[in-house]
Amino acid sequence: MSKKPDEQLVKAITDVALMNSSSSRDATGLAWFQGGAVHGTKGGLPASEFIPKVYEKIPKDVGILICHTRNQTRGSHLVNSNNHPVNKDGIFLVHNGVVYPREGIQEEGVVDTMMLVEAAAKGNNLKEGIVNTSLDVSGSYACAVLSNREPDTLFLYRHGSPLYLSYLPTLETIFFATAIEDVEDALAEYKPLLGGLFNKRIYPTHYNAKLAEDTLLILRGNLTWESCKLKESPIMTSSWLMCKKCASWHSKSDSCSYGYRGGGLWEQ
Repeated sequence: MSKKPDEQLVKAITDVALMNSSSSRDATGLAWFQGGAVHGTKGGLPASEFIPKVYEKIPKDVGILICHTRNQTRGSHLVNSNNHPVNKDGIFLVHNGVVYPREGIQEEGVVDTMMLVEAAAKGNNLKEGIVNTSLDVSGSYACAVLSNREPDTLFLYRHGSPLYLSYLPTLETIFFATAIEDVEDALAEYKPLLGGLFNKRIYPTHYNAKLAEDTLLILRGNLTWESCKLKESPIMTSSWLMCKKCASWHSKSDSCSYGYRGGGLWEQ
């Protein structure tokens, strides 16, 4: 997100995707605001193949741009609707982590990310829906959301999975990623231009920070912001256990992102 967008920043963001292409090879996707609406493109290709195909189509003056590289878990990457950003009814969401439906919640779609989209859409507004996410899903998630409902606004929130922010004051720009090393490495070549980066803490207004657990950060195009806490997860019933491998709640019959069943779970 930037108040001073230019091609240098677009290249920095796509560089992050290219660096992730070796570990998250199955799909790549991008989304941005233009003319008050969300636009996006995605495909079942690693970033090293996808980004060169679409780079010229990305506007170089967008103030908000998100990029995601996917390592397939559920839902084939060859079916493009399974790739990120997952979108429905004007909500575009990227997600890192693994989530499961709460008891009594009907799972929608093939990929677990669709549950997060459905949860966000339930509120009277996007903020309300996101804050109440834990009522519908368990597990771990770090999410970025753009929506036609709220133009020029970026929603970032997390539970379990990490999410990092880096603020570049000389460019009035905020970068985010699930691994701060990705941002640091991809921007290393721009350090002479940007000035000494990554040398101070930021949250919520200065240089570097990890977004607090169970926090929603709402960033608007003029770089004003607000934050609030996500609603706490309900007390789990006896049919749900904490996995000691992925640190997420899920059913005894499910396998986690590490492929463990039963023996990989802590008793309550």
